[in-house]
Amino acid sequence: MKRELSPFQAALVEGVLEAYRDMPEELPRCTPSDIRRSGHGWGWKRRLRYVAVAALIVLILALAACAIPAVRQAAIDFFIKDAGDHFAFTYDPEKVSSVPHCIETVYVPTYIPEGFTLVDEMTSPAGVARYYTNEDGIPMCFDQYVIPENPSSGEGGGPNSEGAEAEFVTLSEITVLRTEDDEWIHYYWTTAEYRFSVSVNDRTMEAELQKFFLGIREDPDAIPGDGWG
Repeated sequence: MKRELSPFQAALVEGVLEAYRDMPEELPRCTPSDIRRSGHGWGWKRRLRYVAVAALIVLILALAACAIPAVRQAAIDFFIKDAGDHFAFTYDPEKVSSVPHCIETVYVPTYIPEGFTLVDEMTSPAGVARYYTNEDGIPMCFDQYVIPENPSSGEGGGPNSEGAEAEFVTLSEITVLRTEDDEWIHYYWTTAEYRFSVSVNDRTMEAELQKFFLGIREDPDAIPGDGWG
């Protein structure tokens, strides 16, 4: 099945091709003897130019495939249930047998909305957290969780479910659980190893929350520590 490009990928390719609209669909054949007779290598250089464009497009698509939160991996299916006052999570038991039971790879936000500063952080074997606030005291949070060993236990600590709405949406080809109540918007998603969340305590700032979500990346230099601070 032919896979369609995402709007982001299509825009990148279009931007590259725009500069090369004058190139013919088929370039004339050019041999070394042709180059010697002509006294210059313009035909050959045009061929190299065409190859360079093709290579650049391949590179752009490869980079775009990685330009999503927490890298592109086969996600672990997860489910929610209303526990009365909060949403609890369960996971596909067939997919969690090989997940790490501590944080081995650390992910962090790389996009911080203007006006927000880091006020608390944790990088530990149990989880990763980065908490930010702006001058109005509005918090925006990132958390990385370990998948529980018992995937059907109904993991607690989820968002408020009283008067809340929950739905699965797609953001940059990632399936995300979006929950919203009177105060908070949360996004939850998984990779093949961990569960993640981002949230903001202001429903008018969802556009910034999406940018925050899109900026989650692996930190190759981070080492899980002992806890907060």
